[in-house]
Amino acid sequence: MSVVTNVILSLHEDFIVDKVNNWLFQNGHRPLLRVDELWKWGKAMECDLYIGAYNHLEVAEFVAFVKAAFSDEDTQLFIMEDGDEIFVERLASHS
Repeated sequence: MSVVTNVILSLHEDFIVDKVNNWLFQNGHRPLLRVDELWKWGKAMECDLYIGAYNHLEVAEFVAFVKAAFSDEDTQLFIMEDGDEIFVERLASHS
């Protein structure tokens, strides 16, 4: 049975996404994808925005990791858990 969690992560510095992708890999998931790499028309986005969809993501552990890793960075994390109809902001950190 699928239990899909959708993730949106907005970062001020894109190099720190490697920490998140490493956590995802260590927990059996694929990396977040940068929206600019998927968007091929018009202007490029003027922010570092990453997305992903994950089956059986341990949401509480993931959110705790992101909060601990990026508490001093300009970071936003939005999660839409299985059965939800909208994203919920789980982290809004501003340096």
